[in-house]
Amino acid sequence: MIKTVLIDDEENASEVLEWHLKSFPQLEVYKVFQNAFQALEELPSIKPDLIFLDIHMPGMSGFELLERLTKPYPAIIFVSAHDEFAIRAFRYAAVDYLLKPIVRAELEESLNRTLERISDKQEQSRIEELLLNIQGLNLHKPKIAIPSQSGIDFIDISEILYCKADNNYTEIHLADKRKLIASKTLKDFEQMLQDKNFFRIHQSWLINMGAIKRLNKQDGGWLEMDDGTHIPISRSKKEEFMNQMKV
Repeated sequence: MIKTVLIDDEENASEVLEWHLKSFPQLEVYKVFQNAFQALEELPSIKPDLIFLDIHMPGMSGFELLERLTKPYPAIIFVSAHDEFAIRAFRYAAVDYLLKPIVRAELEESLNRTLERISDKQEQSRIEELLLNIQGLNLHKPKIAIPSQSGIDFIDISEILYCKADNNYTEIHLADKRKLIASKTLKDFEQMLQDKNFFRIHQSWLINMGAIKRLNKQDGGWLEMDDGTHIPISRSKKEEFMNQMKV
């Protein structure tokens, strides 16, 4: 049984979530907290395997509570109203989250991913990387979690030259000439890297605008990247790209 704890100051939200979780026989909802301070006091003795943690709570946020937990961390599924900053932080660290109101299908998907990772040693790295990004300790060099079949690589976003679609996978090409294969689609990375100076230049290519070496306007237009790779410019993206480049 997966010992599960719910921490949310909204009683109705906790009741709805607890009702949904009753249909998962592998979970035991051990306790529900509506006060973050009380939860922080009792969690060391409970030693939960999984916590559903609200972000915005009076007195102590979910992030502040997480910072005060001692290792080893339990698996965490964050629950929140729409918060774009927090969502990007979750995506960077490959940590699961649910938006309120809870949607059953999204809960099932999140739980399935999380239960697979309960015994994954990389879970500790996910939480630690999330805390670093949230705290802003590496705000100048934010990292992104790149999941593969063998584990998770935490990469400085600035080191990514471009991403190339490969069916339901994505090739991540780095400045040090390494290539990682990620078990996420190019669309997933486009969402994760929004507002990070990346541009979807083509259906199959997502580029770091800071890694462009040369723009060639012949033959429909193509880019030469810092590693010498030539990348085509899609007709539908050409005008938007030129406007961004101010050329």
